[in-house]
Amino acid sequence: MKLFIAVTLALFLNLTQAQSHQTQFVVQLPKKILRTEDMPFVPRPNGLAHNVSDEGFNELRESIARSLGDGASLLFFTGWELQGEAHVTVITPPEFKLLSQKGLDEAALEAIARDQGIQDASLQILGIGSGHKYFESERGETFYLIVESKKLREIREAVAREFRRLGGNRSAFDPKHFYPHVTIGYTHKDIHAPELLKSSSTLDRRFLLNLY
Repeated sequence: MKLFIAVTLALFLNLTQAQSHQTQFVVQLPKKILRTEDMPFVPRPNGLAHNVSDEGFNELRESIARSLGDGASLLFFTGWELQGEAHVTVITPPEFKLLSQKGLDEAALEAIARDQGIQDASLQILGIGSGHKYFESERGETFYLIVESKKLREIREAVAREFRRLGGNRSAFDPKHFYPHVTIGYTHKDIHAPELLKSSSTLDRRFLLNLY
């Protein structure tokens, strides 16, 4: 019995040491991403977004793609800007569809966003997150910066108050159902909630983010 315990303990220690020595890929991004007050607010169709500098994102995508090997490359969203851009989605398209039924259209959301100072929101970067799903037989991954922001949460609370004032059902729109992130890129297609909640529980330990 003692021999069994000793062998089991040795295997556990070896495994733990091996995991602790796994290579982390160091990836970089300019600190400019944190200075969102320098960025203009840009109204977006079918939602609300906090505008973020996309400086360094091409290099970040390339670094992550190289870490995947096999000549991998990452796609990115071009629906708003053909060259791509960076943002934190504050109100998603499905939420916008619900809110607009009570008169909270793009103009109303923009008014709330400006009144609350959306571009003054500070971001705390928690790290790089990832999630995956299978597209037919191929495994696809999506990568994103996981962030936190008190101000952006306050804006969602303000939207919720206005929604209720206009007669919206309190349970229909949950301002706390919010997983702020900045999408970096994806191998196949982006993965959205409810399939993937981009919270801190999805931090990808393969990557060590360095802000310079």
